[in-house]
Amino acid sequence: MAVVMHVTEVSSGGVLPVICALSNGIASKHEVIVVYGIRPDTPKNIDKYFDSSIKLIPLYSLKRKLDLRMDYLAGKELRRIVKKYKPDIVHLHSTKAGYIGRIFLCGLRLRQYYTPHGYSFCKPDNKGLKSFIYKIAEIVLSHFNCTTIACGKDEYEIASKIGKRNICIENGLDLNFIDNTVIKTSINEHDFTVYTVGRIGPQKNPQMVNELAKRIPEVPFVWLGGGADEHLLTSSNITVTGVLNREDVIKQSINMDCYISCSPSEGLPIALLEAMYLGKICIVSNVTGNKELIDDTTGFLFDGIDECERLIRLAKDNPEIMSEKCIIAKNRIITNYDASKMCRKYCDELRL
Repeated sequence: MAVVMHVTEVSSGGVLPVICALSNGIASKHEVIVVYGIRPDTPKNIDKYFDSSIKLIPLYSLKRKLDLRMDYLAGKELRRIVKKYKPDIVHLHSTKAGYIGRIFLCGLRLRQYYTPHGYSFCKPDNKGLKSFIYKIAEIVLSHFNCTTIACGKDEYEIASKIGKRNICIENGLDLNFIDNTVIKTSINEHDFTVYTVGRIGPQKNPQMVNELAKRIPEVPFVWLGGGADEHLLTSSNITVTGVLNREDVIKQSINMDCYISCSPSEGLPIALLEAMYLGKICIVSNVTGNKELIDDTTGFLFDGIDECERLIRLAKDNPEIMSEKCIIAKNRIITNYDASKMCRKYCDELRL
């Protein structure tokens, strides 16, 4: 039995279900510990998502934003936790945990892995000098004793340009969790509805979503989530739900029709995987992560707002031609992105 420790500052969004699936998938054979930071959108009942045998340790100093004092405290506390529990493997998730973990755990006898879940230097809110600094930091830290686990093929290509020790384990969905949620949800009659999912910030391009809603005022738009940039969503036909737990996101998605993503970059997005599995029409930006999942057989890629508007109108007016794409998309998720397959590959690659 190995002791596996996951560390993340992102205890919400698309990262959380991946950590849950990896943790729950090996909990019967290995001891699993999850060290996580606290964010406004961290589920208050986070323990509900994990097997009862998994130890959860909140690390309050581990924050998303850069703060040298708090980052130093987080690093020291993480090193103390690792020394106390003596894990065989530490898996660092997302940028901040990846930076702090590789620096402060340096010299300890353990195997380290790091998953970016979308490199920070590719994100739109990190431009110019900030993006350059993030990229240099990734290049320098790639020489530390740590292997990068890319969450998708596109992320693996980026990782391979940064360092030499890389493997690819695609994100997977806990299909049983989704199926059990669907069973408990009523399907209601409704108008054709467009939706998107995630924290309302630059990464999800709320300005474009708002402009699309203005251009198609007869169609309801719903943003499942909340965030600091909610004020940018001014169109009268947009509904913002605020922060939701994952079960409620799935419940609300069931009674919507068309999932859109206007993101300028992605890792391997859980929200899109879920939309495909739920049989939604998927219209997404032609960027890394999205184009790994969507092609002409499973949905639509767009390169600009005019094309996105045209595709939404096409989907609204011609639902019958969308059904085949939705069926193929769902089958692709079942075949390639089931969490049980992700966990098997994880155990194989990490020799668990």
